[in-house]
Amino acid sequence: LIYYRKGQKTLKRFLSIRVLFKAFYLMRCKLYLGIKFLKKRIWRKLVSIVRRFRSKMWKIFNQTRKKIIAISRSILKRPPVMKLKRALFDGYMSFSAGRLPYRMSPETPKQVNQLLIFGDMGLGNFLMFTPALAALRKQYQDAEIVVLFFKSRGAEHVAKENPDIDRLVSIEMPKRSGIFPFLRLIRTCSKEKIRPDMIVARWNGNPYVSLLTMWLRAAYRVGHVSSAGFKGYYDDVFNFPVPMSEDEHEVERNLDLVRVLGIQPQSSKMYMPVCSSNRREAEELITKRGFDISKLVCLQTGSSDLQHWKRWPESHWIQLTEKLDRLGYECVFIGSRDEAKIARSIIEKTNLAEHGDRINVCGELSLNGTAALLENSVGIICNDSGLMHVAASVGTPIVGLFGPTEFDRTRPYVDNCTILRKDCDCNHGTLFDRQTLKKIEACDRPCLKKTLPDEVIQCVVKNMPIEEQ
Repeated sequence: LIYYRKGQKTLKRFLSIRVLFKAFYLMRCKLYLGIKFLKKRIWRKLVSIVRRFRSKMWKIFNQTRKKIIAISRSILKRPPVMKLKRALFDGYMSFSAGRLPYRMSPETPKQVNQLLIFGDMGLGNFLMFTPALAALRKQYQDAEIVVLFFKSRGAEHVAKENPDIDRLVSIEMPKRSGIFPFLRLIRTCSKEKIRPDMIVARWNGNPYVSLLTMWLRAAYRVGHVSSAGFKGYYDDVFNFPVPMSEDEHEVERNLDLVRVLGIQPQSSKMYMPVCSSNRREAEELITKRGFDISKLVCLQTGSSDLQHWKRWPESHWIQLTEKLDRLGYECVFIGSRDEAKIARSIIEKTNLAEHGDRINVCGELSLNGTAALLENSVGIICNDSGLMHVAASVGTPIVGLFGPTEFDRTRPYVDNCTILRKDCDCNHGTLFDRQTLKKIEACDRPCLKKTLPDEVIQCVVKNMPIEEQ
């Protein structure tokens, strides 16, 4: 009994100690978990505070940066600062140009390994440059001709298939000029292994032309210089300077770049590449839509959004379309995909609305396919646009509707082209500077509105006759 009681007491003591240890262990676990949870909560709170603080600081930094940039630009645009910037730029360019090889006009080069052409031009301008390009290829048959495009303006699609060009380099440059875009341009030239012996630059008012010409240090540098109302950035980088005349066509101005090298061009005909696949593309469309090519007249009603002031009024296009239909012509609207909406709006207001899907082919053909369609048509009636020069390249008769642009300099350089244009105050002289563009935007453009559909019909009947007439 005594031993039993002692054992019972010992057992009770053991059980009580075990319970205490278990309770202590549970308390310890709870304490550990509580501290861990507390740590996580505190850490999340700290992270959220830091993130909010960082976002607020970033907003303040961006606002401050934008204010500093705005203030800096306003200061830099002040006349005294602009004069100082121009003086510093001229000084740097004079110093750098003095270190170029063959400072004065050297002898005409007999052999050229690589020839670089600055191709910062639109579709029409590039087609007007093709005669000069063909003359350069004929003279320097062994040279690698590289065309550099600064931004996409439609001409690179035609240049890609031109047999006179060996390599095409395209780089998207921002609208604002600056040191960082220029460094990117230098990096691209280095990556593409552009080390020209000769540079040919038609005038386009781009500051990168003079800067890159100076940087590449080509031995022979041909380019248009400030003349005929055009002001270049720096003319002394060219050792074959070519002045321009006011009454000279763009094709002749480009050919002057070749003549200064002692090359006599054989032809001034523009070149538009049209291959068998393009003709097949056009023939498939003609068969699918059921067009009669003996009566087919192409209408191009649009233009780029930046130059919307080149467009003939919509009401005139509606009257012209109905009159052409009554005379027996078959109208088809051509252009880019962006111009399909303009063509659809015109067709819906005419008596051809039920044939809208058939005669509106805007965006359904490639550029070269459109050229093949123009080859098969009776003629084209169009605004001042790139397609007008495409039609001139393939020999299609043209009726061009010109507004506030230089028709003497940029009209199609062919005989089978009729230009319709009226005078008004918004017609500019030479340059599309900011003041002139503001004047054109503010003007009601009577130069286009005064050109009536009846005048266009007379030109069409005279230059694009069909059998029924």
